[in-house]
Amino acid sequence: MDINLKKEIETRTLDPDTVYAVIGPELKLRRIRLRKTLKYVAYRICSISYVSKLESNYLKPNATYLSEISKRLGMSDVYVSTLFGLREVVEEGIKGLLFNDNKCIKDFILKKDAYYNYRYRIIIFFDKLYDNDFESCTEIFKELTPIAKTMINYDFLVFSILSGIYYYKIGKLNDAHELLISLINFDMNTNLKGVLYLYLFYICNALGRPETIDYYNKAKEVLLFLGSYQMLDETNYYLAIYYIKNNSYDYALNIAKSINDTKRKQTINFLVSYFKNESLRSYNKKNLLGISKIIYDLKFDSVMLNSDIEMVKEKSFKIDYNQIIVDYLLLSDDLKIIYIFDLIKNNQDIQDSYVKSFFLNESLKSAKKTGKYKLIYDYYSFCKGE
Repeated sequence: MDINLKKEIETRTLDPDTVYAVIGPELKLRRIRLRKTLKYVAYRICSISYVSKLESNYLKPNATYLSEISKRLGMSDVYVSTLFGLREVVEEGIKGLLFNDNKCIKDFILKKDAYYNYRYRIIIFFDKLYDNDFESCTEIFKELTPIAKTMINYDFLVFSILSGIYYYKIGKLNDAHELLISLINFDMNTNLKGVLYLYLFYICNALGRPETIDYYNKAKEVLLFLGSYQMLDETNYYLAIYYIKNNSYDYALNIAKSINDTKRKQTINFLVSYFKNESLRSYNKKNLLGISKIIYDLKFDSVMLNSDIEMVKEKSFKIDYNQIIVDYLLLSDDLKIIYIFDLIKNNQDIQDSYVKSFFLNESLKSAKKTGKYKLIYDYYSFCKGE
C-alpha cells in the first residue's frame, strides 16, 4: 500500500464537512499553481487573514468575496458553481458502485470540460475503474495520492475506498485488504459503508479469510436497505463460490436457490456436481462454455474471478480451449488419461497458459496414481516446455 496514503489514513481525524469545504483546498491549489501570494489574492478585496482562513476551511465564504477571489485566480462563477455540484456526482458514483451503474459518471464526463481539481480527477478515477482501464487508473492514483492531505474528509474517504478497489482489481489483494480495513472505524454514510463492506467481502473471499461471511452479512444489509437486488444477486453468487472453495456444498446449493440470474445459478449447480463427482452428462454443453476457467481457478488458484466476467457466456473466453477442458471434464475417469494421451499424440498446440497448466496438473495426478502414467506426464511436460 502507498506509504503516503497509509500515513494520511493513520493521522487524519474526521470533522464534519460542509458544501463549502471543497472550495478552500481548491483555491489554495489554484493559487499555488499560479505562484501567487496571499497578499496578491486579497489585494483590495479582503484581508490576507480572510483568504488564509478561507483556504483552510475555517469560515463560510462571503459570496461577494468568493466571486472576486475566484475571478482573480481565473475561476469563473460557473466554474465555482460546478465545483459544488461535483460533490453530488461523486455521491452518485458511490451509489453507482452499489447498483452497478456508471451512467451518472459517464453523462457528466461527456457534458463537462475537464476541471483541474482533485474532485474531478476522482470522478475520472471512478470511470476508469468501471472500464477496467488500469493504466489510466495508475496514472490518476499517482497524481492524487500526494495531495490526499488537501482533500476534504468525504473526498478523502471516497478516494481511499476507490484506491482499495483499484488494488483489488489489479490483483494486489493484501494491499487492498490493508487499506480498506484501516477505514473501517471512520464515520461515513450508508452508501460509503456499503461499498466498503462489499469490497471487503470480495477481497476476504479471494484471500480465504475467516471474516468473509461477516462482511457478506454487512454488505447484504446495506444492499437490501437500498434495494440493490442486482448486486445482491452477484454477492450471493460469490458467497456460493466461497462455500464451494471450502467444500461446503450444501450451503452453496442453498445460496444458489436465492440467485435470480439463471446462468449464475446453473454455474453453482454445475460446480457442486463436478466437485461431488456426480454425473455431468445431463448438462447442456452450450451452457458449460466458460465454466472450465472457473473450475481451474477454484482448483489451482485462490484469486477470485473479476466480478465483471459473465461466467457462462460463449463470448466470455475463446471457445477452443474452453471446449477442450469441458470435453475432458465430461469424460469418465477411465477415459480422461486417454484424452490427455490423444492431446500429446496429436501434438495439439495449446497457447493459453492456464489450459497448459491444467493438463499438466491432471497428468501429474494420473502419474501419482500409478507408475505407468509417469511417462505420459514426463512426455507432456517436455512437449509443453516445462
